[in-house]
Formats: sequence, C-alpha cells, structure tokens
Amino acid sequence: MALGVEFFIALDGAVYFNEMAPRPHNSGHFTLEATATCQFEQQVRMLCGLPAGDASLLSPVSMLNLLGD
Repeated sequence: MALGVEFFIALDGAVYFNEMAPRPHNSGHFTLEATATCQFEQQVRMLCGLPAGDASLLSPVSMLNLLGD
C-alpha cells in the first residue's frame, strides 16, 4: 500500500507532521506527465506484487501548490 506523509518545516527548523494518507500524495502529481511510470501505476504495481516501474524523468518538471486565504 502506498502511504503519503506530509511534514512542514518551520522557519526555526522545527518539523511538524501535517497529514498521513493511504494513497499517492498530491505532491507527486507531476509524475502523470514527467516520468516513465506515474505514481498511480506504481501503487497498482505494488498492490499486485509487481516490481516497481521505471521512474526515469522524461522531461524537466516543477510543481507548485498554491494556497488561498
């Protein structure tokens, strides 16, 4: 099972736990377009007992989460 875990690092260096979810985490959604095997296929492969797929980067990528007020 895939497990997404999210932490925040404060300006003073303190690390805070934010979230844990039994699914691919949204911070990896760039894998849909930029890697040979996306995180969702990787999860299915693990659940089916298959080896991990090729995680090679196919193109440069960056991701930014925008948070509103």
